[in-house]
Amino acid sequence: GHLSVYDLRKGRLEARSDELEEELLCLAPLKGGKKLLAGSDSGILGVFSWGDFGDFSDRLTPAVLGSGEAIEALAPLSEHALLFASADGVLRAASLHPSRMLGEVGRHADPIEALAVDAQGALAATAAHDGTVRLWDVSE
Repeated sequence: GHLSVYDLRKGRLEARSDELEEELLCLAPLKGGKKLLAGSDSGILGVFSWGDFGDFSDRLTPAVLGSGEAIEALAPLSEHALLFASADGVLRAASLHPSRMLGEVGRHADPIEALAVDAQGALAATAAHDGTVRLWDVSE
């Protein structure tokens, strides 16, 4: 597949990534919009540099992230940290630089389909396939 950037005001395609082996399932900005994170069906977290959408400028592999499951949802916590939810129902935290897993926040019995973080980065909400919604303290 491809990542395409479409300018709604101008009504035209602005950029398109190279052909990607992965199917991209979710996106989230990081580093003040300078980076765009892309979660994939293969459990890879790809990083695009804003304005350079040819190929990933960096990628976090399942070995680093602690799961080979599809990444279903992403949310930034800070300039360098993010939350990601996987098809295995686990909510995890990771650091972009340095690239490493920070830990498991919690889990659902079913795959997590939605993730949101409050403006202060202290509370996260997840929704799973079975209809359950959970709140998580992510302030630390």
